[in-house]
Amino acid sequence: MPSTLFLVFTYLTEALIVFYYAKSIYEYKKDAKISFAATILLYALLLIIYKFIFNIALLNALLVFIVNFVIFYFLFKSSVKSSLFHSAALVFMQIFSELLAMTVTGVAFKISSMNVVEERYEFGTVISRLIYLSLAVIIARITTKLSGKRHMGKWFALGVLPFGSIVSIASFYTLIGEMELTTRQFYICIIAISFILLANIIVYYVYESSERNSQKLLELELEQHKNKADMQYLTLLEEKNQQMQIMAHDYKNHLFALSQMSDSPEVKSYIEKISGEIQKAGKGCDSGNHTLDILLNKHITESERKGISFEYDVKLANLGFVEEYDLVTIVGNLLDNALEAAEQSAEKKITLNTAKVNTYDSLTVTNSCDTPPDKNLKTTKKNKQMHGLGIKSIQKAVKKYDGELEWEYDESGKLFSITIILLSKAV
Repeated sequence: MPSTLFLVFTYLTEALIVFYYAKSIYEYKKDAKISFAATILLYALLLIIYKFIFNIALLNALLVFIVNFVIFYFLFKSSVKSSLFHSAALVFMQIFSELLAMTVTGVAFKISSMNVVEERYEFGTVISRLIYLSLAVIIARITTKLSGKRHMGKWFALGVLPFGSIVSIASFYTLIGEMELTTRQFYICIIAISFILLANIIVYYVYESSERNSQKLLELELEQHKNKADMQYLTLLEEKNQQMQIMAHDYKNHLFALSQMSDSPEVKSYIEKISGEIQKAGKGCDSGNHTLDILLNKHITESERKGISFEYDVKLANLGFVEEYDLVTIVGNLLDNALEAAEQSAEKKITLNTAKVNTYDSLTVTNSCDTPPDKNLKTTKKNKQMHGLGIKSIQKAVKKYDGELEWEYDESGKLFSITIILLSKAV
């Protein structure tokens, strides 16, 4: 039995590796310090079980799997399926590391692999933890940050290779463990295990690359679908506005005719009041950019309906050089986000201003916002695959015009402000 101090070192390094792996592929569910402390305590419990209760390899591996699952699922934002998969992946990596370390230690000290635990435990453990850390870093680096759900069938199929590799290597060690192998044979064993390990990493890398490409394709399809729907809605809104303007014009004529048919001062006063309301309703933004006017009028109407104050000033620049599709993407998404945040705030206000400096046009939207935004402006909605595309779409459109996007949040005033700068001479 190794010394207690060395066992503490062993389990502490395992806990640190697991924590690094978890924070690399997941977002925190709890506070970072709480998550770290909980991870250390759980592995301390594993140490106590190992030293004072039982030391059975299969049960130890099962307990490590359960503890890893608890860490992933309860301390980080992970689904049950994802936690199961990555808990198993870490156990596989740990077993791989220990088997490879046994072979390396056996070669170094010219002893049987099965005797490494008894004769060179400390050396073999340090080697295995270095290998384990290297594998965890490699897998964490090639793993896509998990935010959405993945198909369990893919994960099950992916797990067949490492599981089969572990069984094969364990069987191999059972057969040759007591045999006296030459140095050349030991090297062949190391090379064989290394190639098996490399094959697992390559397969996982290909899988992750496929997942990233699929995620990007899905985001692109959702973005195109949203923008197409926005354009269709804008067209319908334009037709509706034109019909409303025609109706408002006709109604004013009818009301004027009615006022001429009556000599009653009360009737005339009432008709004039109605005419004023119709004329007021018919007014809207008139920037000289038809698409911008439609977008602003739409959001002005929605703001009034939701009790939000909406002020705008587009006299200095009307963004006329921006293509209609891109303008809908930029202004439409900015104002949609502003409306959503302002509606949930106490002050409920939005301002929009444009300006022109040399060859650049700027657009600034400021809205009341009681909740500080995420530092990367990530969506707070549950379905992150279906939401959170607005900022990405804006950034892509801004890039076409050699522009920039900047934002700031005033905590004291609870105001969120985002500024878009576009090169007006861009083609």
